[in-house]
Order: sequence, then structure tokens, then C-alpha cells
Amino acid sequence: MTGAWKERLQLVGWLAFFGWMIASGYHVTYLAKLQSQILLVGTGILVLAFLVRWPRTRPAWSFNYRLWIESAGHYLPIAIFLIMGTTSLTLSDSGLGGANIRVLMPNSQPKIFSPESLKPGEYFKTSLVDLYALEGLDQNVPIEMVGRLHIMSPEEARKHFPNKKPTPKALFYRYAIACCAADASPVATVLDEFESREFISGDWIRIRGHTSFFETAKGNRMIVLSADTIEKTEKPTEPYLSWLQTLR
Repeated sequence: MTGAWKERLQLVGWLAFFGWMIASGYHVTYLAKLQSQILLVGTGILVLAFLVRWPRTRPAWSFNYRLWIESAGHYLPIAIFLIMGTTSLTLSDSGLGGANIRVLMPNSQPKIFSPESLKPGEYFKTSLVDLYALEGLDQNVPIEMVGRLHIMSPEEARKHFPNKKPTPKALFYRYAIACCAADASPVATVLDEFESREFISGDWIRIRGHTSFFETAKGNRMIVLSADTIEKTEKPTEPYLSWLQTLR
């Protein structure tokens, strides 16, 4: 196989991989917005390269074992994709715990929220990342968010939140990413006085409620949400939040 054939086969392999991700919507589900945009631009460049190279005079074919093995390696990502499918081990409540949940660090809020901007009876629609990024959202502000539910056992609650009284029964959480799903980490609030039996751990819910906070054992603030209404909702098209979204 000549070098020209090698380049063409390698290009087709990556186009197939990127095209599969885009056609299936995985570039939106598993990548942060910036990385998704980079993937789209990169795919466009590869398509342009394909259109420029392919119509040229077809190079003579000659089998070369070394070049064939080298080109086959460029099909490995899509081969794994087709065999294994997508895996997202982090988008569950199995890894939740007070030790690894991102919380509000002292003096870390770069922006200030003004409650006066809300109309009477209006809930501020936000995300868990912005909830911890905007100063003032932890002090009796009506909030509306979409996230997942994690119901804690009494032992789990006492272990992770020993200084929270009354002991919480549930967490409201999402996973946030900086680049892709592989680096996802949870951000959460405590749900106060959660008693409903209509829901189970892992349910996607839309919640409207009012905020407060308490200090964790490490001296950080964790936001508490007292729910006014809770309803089940569909899994969002973009289930992962982005740590970079507060830079808008």
C-alpha cells in the first residue's frame, strides 16, 4: 500500500469515528461545549481534506504489511465504539458522598446575584454549578433547577454530614465536566425535610424551592434546598453541566 493510500484510509477512519459521534449526538452528551465545537470544526476540516484529496488521480495500489497495520490503528476508536458502545460510569449516584462533592469555598464567588431582579412569585432558573458560583444564591432565594435525586440512608447521612441538624435524607445533584465525561465530578445540594415516596434514587427531577446553607465539617458552605414542589422530568439532552459555563 502506498503512502497516498495510507493517508486516505486513515482519513476515512477518523471521519467515520467523528461522524458516528456527531450523528448519534454523543458530542453533545459527553463533551463540554468548547470540546464539542472543536470536534465539529475538526470534522469539517477533515471533510474538506477528504474532498480535496479523493478526486485526484487514484494512486497505484500495492500491499504493504507495515503500512496496513499502521492504518488499521486509526480504525481502533470506532471499532471500540461499535463493540463497547458508550459508557458513562460517573453519571450515577453510586459515587456520591460528602467527601467528594464540590461545595462552596470561602471567598470564591466571582459574581453577585441580586434577589431584587426577581418578580413576586418568580423562581430563578439556574444550575447547580451557577448556584455555587453566584454569591447570594444561598440566602433564601427561590430557585428552579433540574437534577437527579439521591436518597441517603441514615448511616450515610450521619457519616457525610455529622454537623447538619436535622440529619438530611436526600441530595439533589448533577455531574459537571471540564472537558468530557471522563473528568466528571458531582455538585449537589442537601434537600431538607424530604419525605416523598414517589421518587427513587437516580430519578431526574425538576425542583422549585428556597435556599439556605450550613457549614460542612471542613468549614465550607453547602447549600440546602427546601422544596416547594418536586416533579419528575426527562433526562436533559446535555446531562452534564460544565465547570466553564460560569465564564459566559
